[in-house]
Amino acid sequence: MADADRFPEVTETPKKRRKLGRKKECARDERLSKHQMGPPCNCKRLRCFEVTSEEERQHLIARFNALPSKNEQDSMLSSLLTVEKVKQRRPRTNENAATLHDHSYTYHVKVTRESKAIAVPVCFNAFTSVFGITKARIERIRKSLATTGFSPTDKRGKHANRPHAFTADQVQKILDHIRLFRGRRSHYSLHDTRRLYLSEDLNIRKMHDMFLDLHPNLKCSLESYRKVFNEQFNIGFGYPRKDTCSTCDSMTIKLQAPNLSPEQTAPLLQEKELHLRKAQVFYDRKKQARQDGQTKATHAALVFDFSKNLSSPNITTSDVYYRRQLSLYSFIVHSLSDDKVHLHCYDETVAKKGADEVASMLLHYFQQNIAQTVTHLRLFCDSCAGQNKNWTIIRFLHYLVVHKKMFTEIKIFFPIRGHSYMECDRDMAIVNQKAKVETPSGWMEEFRKARQSPSPYNVVDADQGMFFGVTEHIKLFYRASCPMPSRPLREICFTQSHPRLVHYRTNWHGPMDTAVVSKPVGRKNTARLQPLRRLYEHQLPTTAAKFKDLQVLKQFCTTEAQDFYTNLPHEGGNGNTHSHRSTPLESDSESEYLSSD
Repeated sequence: MADADRFPEVTETPKKRRKLGRKKECARDERLSKHQMGPPCNCKRLRCFEVTSEEERQHLIARFNALPSKNEQDSMLSSLLTVEKVKQRRPRTNENAATLHDHSYTYHVKVTRESKAIAVPVCFNAFTSVFGITKARIERIRKSLATTGFSPTDKRGKHANRPHAFTADQVQKILDHIRLFRGRRSHYSLHDTRRLYLSEDLNIRKMHDMFLDLHPNLKCSLESYRKVFNEQFNIGFGYPRKDTCSTCDSMTIKLQAPNLSPEQTAPLLQEKELHLRKAQVFYDRKKQARQDGQTKATHAALVFDFSKNLSSPNITTSDVYYRRQLSLYSFIVHSLSDDKVHLHCYDETVAKKGADEVASMLLHYFQQNIAQTVTHLRLFCDSCAGQNKNWTIIRFLHYLVVHKKMFTEIKIFFPIRGHSYMECDRDMAIVNQKAKVETPSGWMEEFRKARQSPSPYNVVDADQGMFFGVTEHIKLFYRASCPMPSRPLREICFTQSHPRLVHYRTNWHGPMDTAVVSKPVGRKNTARLQPLRRLYEHQLPTTAAKFKDLQVLKQFCTTEAQDFYTNLPHEGGNGNTHSHRSTPLESDSESEYLSSD
């Protein structure tokens, strides 16, 4: 049984933390790895960009970007730079007034030709252009080589002048505060462990806020508190749980079978390695799309998904465990380039969670939040057939590119099953899902205050005017059924250059297949084009049983919440309890955008 009422103690062996994964470390790695090649030097003496091929230059900058630290990058640049004494001086001004150089420098790059490394001399401009670096960086390296003979060492953060450094007394106050919390040890460990688990309702940010309340006159940043917490204690929150891939679990069980011969083990290991590599490609594509979105004004990358349904009222009374509750749906769109998050929230009486709803909310986001300069859009989502990977969404994205010219190109990517952890999951994980909430609007307030950095969540209170019958509107332009197998799809590309086709892949590598998705629509058929209609005219009714349970739970809520649940539409109620899909829209911006030609 887990031990209770234990208090954290300072330990010499805190839990090993990942060196990567924090936002500042990720930003550092991105700075190191996103150097881009500059323009040709066009020099006539060395003809640098003529004596080296494009493939050789791309290999050089790829090797440079792969180096894990700035010191190693500077060391590589130093090895390609030669310092020499000045052989001849020819000042253009008076020699006594001229500023003369003490050294001259030559530059070269190393390329492999016929299995031999060859040093190819290049000019200064070509050297900076090939590696995507600045003139100032080269000057620092030259100065260090000329004075010490060694490449420079990165001294950022290593200075002794720290006027705001924590004193021993301030650190001790943090230690004393962390020791106040009660925790327990896990009984799931196979070995004796000193790891202590605090309540799953806690996190470091909450503990830091409580520390500031206790010491209002002490300046202490969240990162300073986190540093002491990580380096002095071996503490976790809740119990360590992790959702795993069923394929990975199955292969692991097979590899653990007794009396497994090496001949039987080898193919299983190869199969598992191949599975993990395929899963990693999705994250690599997402990382590249993030970098393109940050560096190119014509590119944008989005991750979207429905989050976990949240129930209301979410209250502490035990009756909640025996009663049905009202569900709140949250459709999250996470922009990879700037980490801005939009949550489109609505309860189950407003709309459902189908493909038309997804297309409507994506259209709303594109119109409101995508810059006019964006021509290339990258989308990432899971493979849920009812919401994301279906014929309606494929036609909708093709329609935006080919018929409405909203983008020049859209690519959508689907991960390997079991390896679909995305930013939307992280966005919802930081929401306090144990908060006392009485109505769906209360959850929206929780979303708004869940995150402060880099920016608060943008919460969109979605009403029925946002949802349209996209499928009915665009079906005239397309075939009745999907011309390709949708389940194994990994990547789909829509371009204006191929108006009747889509390019797709069922594997991450290799040539793309094509499929004809649209059909020609003549002028006579254009009259048959269905107007974009509102998906719902009235609120969707809850079941009679759920309404009855909500009437029991509302007695534990405030007067405003009681009124909300009393007026909910339900089966057998006096109001109109059915939904309509036949009301055309005339003035909504989304309707005008899709309907106008």
